[in-house]
Amino acid sequence: STLTGTCTPVSAEPIPYPSTDGVNVASETACLMDADTGAILYNKDMDRQMYPASITKVMTTMLALEYGNLSDQVTMTSTGVAYVQSYSSNLGTLVGEVFTLEQLLYGTMLKSANDMATQVGEYIGGTLPSFIDLMNHKAEELGCTNTHFANACGMPDETHYTSAHDMVLIGQEAIKNEEFRKIVGTHTYTIPPTNMYSQPREFSSHNPLLTNPDYAFPGIIGGKTGNTNAAGNTLTTYTSNYGRTLVVCTLKGSSAPDAASDNVNLHTFGSSFFDNIEVIGADVVGRSVKATVPSGGSAADVEIAETPEGDGARLTFTYAGHDAGFRVLNKEEHEAWQKANTPELAIEEESDSQPAAAVDDDSQEEEVEQMHIGAERTPMSGALKVGIGFVVALLVLLLIFKLWSDYMRALRRRRRRNSIKNKRKREDKKK
Repeated sequence: STLTGTCTPVSAEPIPYPSTDGVNVASETACLMDADTGAILYNKDMDRQMYPASITKVMTTMLALEYGNLSDQVTMTSTGVAYVQSYSSNLGTLVGEVFTLEQLLYGTMLKSANDMATQVGEYIGGTLPSFIDLMNHKAEELGCTNTHFANACGMPDETHYTSAHDMVLIGQEAIKNEEFRKIVGTHTYTIPPTNMYSQPREFSSHNPLLTNPDYAFPGIIGGKTGNTNAAGNTLTTYTSNYGRTLVVCTLKGSSAPDAASDNVNLHTFGSSFFDNIEVIGADVVGRSVKATVPSGGSAADVEIAETPEGDGARLTFTYAGHDAGFRVLNKEEHEAWQKANTPELAIEEESDSQPAAAVDDDSQEEEVEQMHIGAERTPMSGALKVGIGFVVALLVLLLIFKLWSDYMRALRRRRRRNSIKNKRKREDKKK
């Protein structure tokens, strides 16, 4: 007979990692991240400290959504109104004017109103300094290492800085909030007349990837622009295509069109040349774990490094030496991962779960049964009966001995397994 079919060679060469040489980025620093896996796909001096300008407002809005309610009534104070100046982007608010928190956040993100962003900070933090402390604490919590905020709106300050890498970490967290996505994805918004202003305030998003046909990008979620003399043109944007979410940040572009082009080029690169593939099945840790690899890449070519983190562990993925993402496992997931990847533990678990005398019992019982069958067919003398009785008694003793031996062996295995686990725990504590 003839067998037909296809076969994939086990020694196939890995798909090469895409080169970034053809990615045109004019901004001084830039970073592209796959938000779903945490993989950094493009890095141009991404950890260099730079001035963020108004993309600061991403952090302000994210914290306001975390700690406030959109229906909250917020009264403008001199703290926010201080930014109603010709040199500062604003919406001409007045002391004593009342807005909802929702209206302030749309003004903050679409109009980039410094007066509204600052008032949001004072309202959420109780005082503006307290809110700034909250901003810096949140940045540290998200893993930012080159960020320090000195205000809630991004106005120039030598102690107010960030990095492209830190801003994609902040953006990665912000877009988890559906209300944030709604705000940054809005083209135009109108604030109706207030208690102190008789005209509606209508404004549009400054994000060119959302509103400008020359830079419109499919799957755009939204983003935030920024510009000061010191910061140049800053831009952070978020897109979702083919089941993957990308976050981009570019800092110190020479012009708004250059910053927009840089963001389009990076999103195009990230969405065109990579896939997210499963590297750990849900049957192992209870959820699918994915890594970002070149399109057509195999999970077999992903290397996994494990480091302790809290009660669990962080699994870091690399492909051909490049970042492919990470996933943090909790205690239960980590134990399942260890069991699946430590054969001796899996074997001992399986052995402990079986009855101690499962092996050879059937053959011994069959042997005794055959003796009884033979006894029914052949008349036996007294001496033969005694002999058979002796053999049966001996077999029973052997069976008891085997049960005892299996029990002791299982007990030793269990102790050895506990010893391994305790040793690992001691090593983790030392680390």
